[in-house]
Amino acid sequence: MNIALVVLRYRQPDRERPFRVPIALGRLPLLPVLGLLSTVALMFHFESQVYLAGAATVLAGLGGFAVRHIWTGGSHSKPCEGD
Repeated sequence: MNIALVVLRYRQPDRERPFRVPIALGRLPLLPVLGLLSTVALMFHFESQVYLAGAATVLAGLGGFAVRHIWTGGSHSKPCEGD
């Protein structure tokens, strides 16, 4: 989320934003940057078992998605109809 907010500030600068992030230097919001840095710093404290469990969870989710995609023929949702 932190990275997405910073990227959107630069890729879509004219987009309407109902909420402004406090503490910014120009278009660069500092709170998401600090959130990203603290997340990366905290990740260095995990043991390798945590990363293995996370990778296994992601792979299991991708496998479940692939099975569902194949089982339903790739059409697991109906397209949205316009107003």
